[in-house]
Amino acid sequence: MRTRMLLLVLMGLAASPLAHADHTPGVIVIDSLEGLQAMDRQLDGRYMLGQDIDAGDTSRWNGGAGFQPIGRSAPFTGSFDGRGHAIQGLFIHRPNENDVGLFGHALNATLRDVRLVGGQVTGAANVGALVGHNEAVGGDARIDHVCAWVAVNAAGTAGGLVAHNEAYRGVSRIANARAGGAVHATGSQVGGLVGHNEAYEGTASLSEVYASGEVTGRDYAGGLVGYNDALRGAVPIEGSHASGAVSAAAAVAGGLVGLDTHGSITHSFYATTDAQGRAINRFADSAGKGVAWEALQRLPEFARWRDLPDRCGQARFP
Repeated sequence: MRTRMLLLVLMGLAASPLAHADHTPGVIVIDSLEGLQAMDRQLDGRYMLGQDIDAGDTSRWNGGAGFQPIGRSAPFTGSFDGRGHAIQGLFIHRPNENDVGLFGHALNATLRDVRLVGGQVTGAANVGALVGHNEAVGGDARIDHVCAWVAVNAAGTAGGLVAHNEAYRGVSRIANARAGGAVHATGSQVGGLVGHNEAYEGTASLSEVYASGEVTGRDYAGGLVGYNDALRGAVPIEGSHASGAVSAAAAVAGGLVGLDTHGSITHSFYATTDAQGRAINRFADSAGKGVAWEALQRLPEFARWRDLPDRCGQARFP
Protein backbone atom coordinates (compact mmCIF):
# COMPACT_ATOMS: atom_id res chain seq x y z
CA MET A 1 0.00 0.00 0.00
CA ARG A 2 2.83 2.39 0.92
CA THR A 3 4.59 1.68 -2.41
CA ARG A 4 1.39 2.27 -4.35
CA MET A 5 0.82 5.61 -2.62
CA LEU A 6 4.39 6.74 -3.40
CA LEU A 7 3.91 5.81 -7.06
CA LEU A 8 0.70 7.84 -7.17
CA VAL A 9 2.52 10.88 -5.73
CA LEU A 10 5.31 10.53 -8.28
CA MET A 11 2.82 10.17 -11.14
CA GLY A 12 0.94 13.20 -9.86
CA LEU A 13 4.06 15.33 -9.75
CA ALA A 14 5.19 14.27 -13.21
CA ALA A 15 1.74 14.76 -14.80
CA SER A 16 1.03 18.06 -13.07
CA PRO A 17 1.50 21.38 -14.88
CA LEU A 18 3.55 22.40 -11.82
CA ALA A 19 6.51 20.20 -12.74
CA HIS A 20 7.69 17.94 -15.54
CA ALA A 21 10.24 15.20 -16.05
CA ASP A 22 13.61 16.20 -17.46
CA HIS A 23 15.39 14.20 -20.16
CA THR A 24 17.66 12.96 -17.36
CA PRO A 25 15.93 9.87 -15.97
CA GLY A 26 14.34 10.46 -12.60
CA VAL A 27 14.81 14.24 -12.50
CA ILE A 28 11.78 16.48 -11.93
CA VAL A 29 11.98 20.03 -13.29
CA ILE A 30 10.31 22.74 -11.23
CA ASP A 31 8.73 25.49 -13.32
CA SER A 32 6.46 27.27 -10.82
CA LEU A 33 6.13 28.42 -7.23
CA GLU A 34 3.49 25.75 -6.60
CA GLY A 35 5.84 23.12 -7.94
CA LEU A 36 8.55 24.31 -5.58
CA GLN A 37 6.22 23.88 -2.61
CA ALA A 38 5.16 20.45 -3.89
CA MET A 39 8.72 19.16 -3.40
CA ASP A 40 7.69 18.55 0.20
CA ARG A 41 5.60 15.61 -1.04
CA GLN A 42 8.64 13.62 -2.18
CA LEU A 43 11.61 14.34 0.05
CA ASP A 44 14.05 11.95 -1.62
CA GLY A 45 13.48 13.29 -5.13
CA ARG A 46 15.92 14.69 -7.65
CA TYR A 47 14.92 18.20 -8.68
CA MET A 48 16.12 21.05 -10.83
CA LEU A 49 14.74 24.50 -11.56
CA GLY A 50 13.63 25.10 -15.13
CA GLN A 51 13.36 28.87 -14.77
CA ASP A 52 13.45 31.73 -12.27
CA ILE A 53 10.68 31.52 -9.67
CA ASP A 54 8.79 34.58 -8.41
CA ALA A 55 7.96 33.73 -4.78
CA GLY A 56 6.43 37.10 -3.90
CA ASP A 57 2.97 35.57 -3.45
CA THR A 58 4.24 33.53 -0.48
CA SER A 59 3.71 36.59 1.74
CA ARG A 60 -0.03 35.86 1.45
CA TRP A 61 0.16 32.10 1.94
CA ASN A 62 -0.96 30.12 4.98
CA GLY A 63 -2.53 33.00 6.84
CA GLY A 64 0.66 35.08 6.69
CA ALA A 65 3.01 32.22 7.69
CA GLY A 66 4.26 32.10 4.10
CA PHE A 67 6.09 29.25 2.39
CA GLN A 68 6.19 25.94 4.26
CA PRO A 69 9.83 24.81 4.56
CA ILE A 70 10.66 21.73 2.50
CA GLY A 71 11.58 18.93 4.88
CA ARG A 72 9.48 20.04 7.81
CA SER A 73 7.97 16.78 9.06
CA ALA A 74 10.93 14.69 7.84
CA PRO A 75 14.31 15.72 6.34
CA PHE A 76 14.89 16.34 2.66
CA THR A 77 17.31 13.63 1.48
CA GLY A 78 17.35 14.23 -2.27
CA SER A 79 19.10 16.69 -4.57
CA PHE A 80 18.20 20.17 -5.80
CA ASP A 81 19.98 21.89 -8.69
CA GLY A 82 18.90 25.46 -9.34
CA ARG A 83 20.77 25.60 -12.67
CA GLY A 84 21.73 29.19 -11.85
CA HIS A 85 18.12 30.34 -11.59
CA ALA A 86 16.77 32.67 -8.91
CA ILE A 87 13.99 32.30 -6.36
CA GLN A 88 12.85 35.85 -5.75
CA GLY A 89 10.98 37.27 -2.78
CA LEU A 90 10.69 34.15 -0.62
CA PHE A 91 8.67 34.91 2.52
CA ILE A 92 8.54 32.69 5.62
CA HIS A 93 7.16 33.94 8.93
CA ARG A 94 7.06 31.13 11.50
CA PRO A 95 8.40 32.70 14.71
CA ASN A 96 7.35 29.74 16.87
CA GLU A 97 8.88 27.03 14.69
CA ASN A 98 12.39 25.55 14.48
CA ASP A 99 14.26 24.40 11.34
CA VAL A 100 13.08 27.20 9.09
CA GLY A 101 14.33 28.07 5.60
CA LEU A 102 13.62 27.13 1.99
CA PHE A 103 14.64 23.70 3.28
CA GLY A 104 13.80 23.18 6.93
CA HIS A 105 15.92 20.08 7.53
CA ALA A 106 18.21 18.49 4.92
CA LEU A 107 19.98 15.16 5.55
CA ASN A 108 22.80 13.88 3.30
CA ALA A 109 21.36 16.10 0.57
CA THR A 110 22.92 17.99 -2.35
CA LEU A 111 21.84 21.61 -2.88
CA ARG A 112 23.55 23.62 -5.58
CA ASP A 113 23.58 26.44 -8.12
CA VAL A 114 20.63 28.51 -6.89
CA ARG A 115 20.14 32.16 -5.96
CA LEU A 116 17.74 33.40 -3.29
CA VAL A 117 17.10 37.07 -4.01
CA GLY A 118 15.15 39.29 -1.63
CA GLY A 119 12.48 38.27 0.82
CA GLN A 120 12.53 37.44 4.51
CA VAL A 121 12.83 34.31 6.65
CA THR A 122 11.74 34.37 10.30
CA GLY A 123 11.67 31.52 12.80
CA ALA A 124 12.54 30.43 16.33
CA ALA A 125 15.78 28.39 16.21
CA ASN A 126 17.81 26.94 13.32
CA VAL A 127 16.74 29.63 10.88
CA GLY A 128 18.60 30.12 7.58
CA ALA A 129 17.68 31.45 4.15
CA LEU A 130 18.53 28.21 2.34
CA VAL A 131 18.52 25.59 5.12
CA GLY A 132 17.60 25.64 8.79
CA HIS A 133 19.42 22.41 9.72
CA ASN A 134 21.83 20.88 7.21
CA GLU A 135 23.12 17.50 8.34
CA ALA A 136 25.50 14.74 7.22
CA VAL A 137 25.03 11.52 9.17
CA GLY A 138 27.11 8.55 8.02
CA GLY A 139 27.24 10.07 4.54
CA ASP A 140 27.84 13.28 2.59
CA ALA A 141 25.94 16.56 2.49
CA ARG A 142 26.91 19.17 -0.08
CA ILE A 143 26.00 22.81 -0.68
CA ASP A 144 27.83 24.63 -3.45
CA HIS A 145 27.55 27.52 -5.90
CA VAL A 146 24.70 29.17 -4.03
CA CYS A 147 23.89 32.74 -3.05
CA ALA A 148 21.35 34.15 -0.60
CA TRP A 149 20.42 37.80 -0.18
CA VAL A 150 17.57 37.36 2.28
CA ALA A 151 16.87 39.00 5.66
CA VAL A 152 16.98 36.39 8.44
CA ASN A 153 15.38 36.88 11.86
CA ALA A 154 15.38 34.37 14.72
CA ALA A 155 15.25 33.83 18.45
CA GLY A 156 17.99 31.18 18.44
CA THR A 157 20.66 29.84 16.07
CA ALA A 158 20.61 31.69 12.73
CA GLY A 159 22.67 32.05 9.56
CA GLY A 160 22.45 34.05 6.35
CA LEU A 161 22.61 30.80 4.36
CA VAL A 162 22.49 27.88 6.82
CA ALA A 163 21.67 28.05 10.52
CA HIS A 164 23.13 24.72 11.73
CA ASN A 165 25.62 22.84 9.56
CA GLU A 166 26.37 19.50 11.23
CA ALA A 167 28.40 16.36 10.50
CA TYR A 168 28.07 13.19 12.56
CA ARG A 169 30.34 10.46 11.22
CA GLY A 170 29.89 12.07 7.84
CA VAL A 171 31.11 14.99 5.73
CA SER A 172 29.15 18.21 5.26
CA ARG A 173 30.67 20.63 2.75
CA ILE A 174 29.68 24.22 1.97
CA ALA A 175 31.72 25.72 -0.86
CA ASN A 176 31.57 28.58 -3.37
CA ALA A 177 28.73 30.27 -1.52
CA ARG A 178 27.77 33.81 -0.62
CA ALA A 179 25.27 35.41 1.75
CA GLY A 180 24.50 39.12 1.91
CA GLY A 181 21.33 39.56 3.92
CA ALA A 182 21.26 40.95 7.45
CA VAL A 183 21.01 38.32 10.20
CA HIS A 184 19.39 39.32 13.48
CA ALA A 185 18.78 37.01 16.44
CA THR A 186 18.01 37.51 20.11
CA GLY A 187 19.89 34.32 20.99
CA SER A 188 23.33 32.79 20.42
CA GLN A 189 25.18 31.18 17.51
CA VAL A 190 24.52 33.76 14.82
CA GLY A 191 26.57 34.05 11.65
CA GLY A 192 26.53 35.91 8.36
CA LEU A 193 26.73 32.59 6.52
CA VAL A 194 26.40 29.80 9.14
CA GLY A 195 25.21 30.09 12.72
CA HIS A 196 26.67 26.86 14.13
CA ASN A 197 29.22 24.77 12.20
CA GLU A 198 29.67 21.50 14.09
CA ALA A 199 31.36 18.11 13.63
CA TYR A 200 31.37 15.00 15.80
CA GLU A 201 33.62 12.24 14.42
CA GLY A 202 33.13 13.85 11.02
CA THR A 203 33.98 16.96 9.00
CA ALA A 204 31.95 20.13 8.50
CA SER A 205 33.93 22.34 6.13
CA LEU A 206 33.57 25.80 4.63
CA SER A 207 35.64 26.62 1.57
CA GLU A 208 35.68 29.71 -0.66
CA VAL A 209 32.64 31.34 0.96
CA TYR A 210 31.85 34.97 1.74
CA ALA A 211 29.32 36.81 3.90
CA SER A 212 28.71 40.56 3.74
CA GLY A 213 25.56 41.09 5.80
CA GLU A 214 25.25 42.76 9.20
CA VAL A 215 25.08 40.30 12.10
CA THR A 216 23.55 40.91 15.52
CA GLY A 217 23.00 38.40 18.31
CA ARG A 218 23.28 37.87 22.04
CA ASP A 219 26.45 35.75 22.02
CA TYR A 220 28.68 33.69 19.71
CA ALA A 221 28.12 36.11 16.82
CA GLY A 222 30.44 36.14 13.80
CA GLY A 223 30.59 37.79 10.39
CA LEU A 224 30.91 34.38 8.74
CA VAL A 225 30.22 31.76 11.46
CA GLY A 226 28.79 32.21 14.92
CA TYR A 227 30.19 29.06 16.55
CA ASN A 228 32.77 26.86 14.79
CA ASP A 229 32.64 23.75 16.93
CA ALA A 230 34.94 20.70 16.64
CA LEU A 231 33.52 17.95 18.84
CA ARG A 232 35.99 15.13 18.16
CA GLY A 233 35.73 16.15 14.51
CA ALA A 234 37.08 18.71 12.04
CA VAL A 235 35.62 22.10 11.17
CA PRO A 236 38.05 23.66 8.67
CA ILE A 237 37.45 27.09 7.17
CA GLU A 238 39.60 27.86 4.14
CA GLY A 239 39.78 30.83 1.78
CA SER A 240 36.68 32.46 3.27
CA HIS A 241 35.83 36.05 4.20
CA ALA A 242 33.38 38.36 5.92
CA SER A 243 32.80 42.10 5.63
CA GLY A 244 29.62 42.81 7.60
CA ALA A 245 29.53 44.60 10.94
CA VAL A 246 29.05 42.27 13.92
CA SER A 247 27.57 43.13 17.29
CA ALA A 248 26.68 41.00 20.30
CA ALA A 249 24.93 41.90 23.54
CA ALA A 250 27.30 39.60 25.45
CA ALA A 251 31.08 39.33 25.12
CA VAL A 252 31.74 36.57 22.58
CA ALA A 253 31.86 37.85 19.01
CA GLY A 254 34.27 38.06 16.09
CA GLY A 255 34.63 39.61 12.67
CA LEU A 256 35.00 36.19 11.05
CA VAL A 257 34.00 33.65 13.74
CA GLY A 258 32.33 34.39 17.06
CA LEU A 259 33.82 31.40 18.87
CA ASP A 260 36.17 28.81 17.39
CA THR A 261 37.01 25.60 19.26
CA HIS A 262 39.91 23.72 17.66
CA GLY A 263 39.00 24.61 14.09
CA SER A 264 41.55 25.05 11.31
CA ILE A 265 41.15 28.51 9.76
CA THR A 266 43.44 29.37 6.83
CA HIS A 267 43.67 32.14 4.23
CA SER A 268 40.55 33.79 5.66
CA PHE A 269 39.99 37.49 6.37
CA TYR A 270 37.40 39.87 7.79
CA ALA A 271 36.88 43.61 7.46
CA THR A 272 37.77 46.02 10.28
CA THR A 273 36.25 49.02 8.49
CA ASP A 274 33.17 49.43 6.32
CA ALA A 275 33.19 50.76 2.77
CA GLN A 276 33.12 54.34 4.11
CA GLY A 277 36.16 53.74 6.31
CA ARG A 278 34.31 53.60 9.64
CA ALA A 279 35.67 51.16 12.22
CA ILE A 280 33.84 47.84 12.69
CA ASN A 281 34.67 44.47 14.22
CA ARG A 282 37.35 45.70 16.62
CA PHE A 283 37.38 42.61 18.80
CA ALA A 284 40.31 41.75 21.07
CA ASP A 285 40.41 38.09 20.03
CA SER A 286 38.98 37.03 16.68
CA ALA A 287 39.73 34.09 14.38
CA GLY A 288 41.05 34.91 10.93
CA LYS A 289 42.87 38.09 10.07
CA GLY A 290 41.33 41.56 10.22
CA VAL A 291 42.06 44.07 7.46
CA ALA A 292 40.52 47.35 6.35
CA TRP A 293 37.78 47.22 3.71
CA GLU A 294 40.01 48.63 0.98
CA ALA A 295 42.78 46.14 1.80
CA LEU A 296 40.27 43.28 1.70
CA GLN A 297 39.24 44.32 -1.81
CA ARG A 298 42.85 44.13 -2.98
CA LEU A 299 43.62 40.70 -1.59
CA PRO A 300 44.23 38.03 -4.26
CA GLU A 301 42.16 35.64 -2.13
CA PHE A 302 39.19 38.00 -2.42
CA ALA A 303 39.35 38.53 -6.19
CA ARG A 304 36.54 36.13 -7.08
CA TRP A 305 34.09 38.07 -4.89
CA ARG A 306 35.28 41.57 -5.76
CA ASP A 307 34.05 41.36 -9.34
CA LEU A 308 30.64 39.82 -8.63
CA PRO A 309 27.56 42.06 -8.55
CA ASP A 310 25.80 42.46 -5.22
CA ARG A 311 22.45 40.93 -4.30
CA CYS A 312 23.10 37.60 -6.03
CA GLY A 313 22.68 39.33 -9.37
CA GLN A 314 24.36 36.93 -11.75
CA ALA A 315 23.36 33.54 -13.01
CA ARG A 316 26.56 31.63 -12.34
CA PHE A 317 29.29 31.71 -9.76
CA PRO A 318 32.90 31.36 -10.93
